[in-house]
Amino acid sequence: RAAKQMEAHTLAMANFSKISNYLANDRTVLAWTRTSLALVRTTFAIAALAAASDAWQEALNSTVFALGFLGCAFFFVGCVRFVDVRSALDGNHPPTYMLYRMADTGRHPWNPRRMLPVHCLLFMA
Repeated sequence: RAAKQMEAHTLAMANFSKISNYLANDRTVLAWTRTSLALVRTTFAIAALAAASDAWQEALNSTVFALGFLGCAFFFVGCVRFVDVRSALDGNHPPTYMLYRMADTGRHPWNPRRMLPVHCLLFMA
C-alpha cells in the first residue's frame, strides 16, 4: 500500500514539473490565435477601404483574399502545433516537427522538410 502511494505521489510530482510546459503551450496557441485575429482585423479594414474607393480595386481584393487566407492558415497551424505539443507532453516524447528537424541534421539548411509549417506556407506561395 505504501509503495502504491509513493508511486502515485511520484507520478503527481512528475506531472507537476511539466506544468510550465503545458502553460507555455497554452500561451503559444493564444499567440497564434492573436496573430490570426490581427490579420483578420486588418483584412476587414482593407475590405472597407476597398468598398470605399474605386481605385486599385483588383489589388485591394487580392490583398483581402491573401490576408484572409493567411489569417486562417495561422490559426490552423497554431491549432495543429498545439495538439502536437500537447500529445507529446502527454506521451512524454518530442513533438513530431522536432523529430523531422532532428532527423535532417547535417543537410542543406534550406531543406523544406526542416522548416516549420508556417515557413512552408510562406515559401510555397
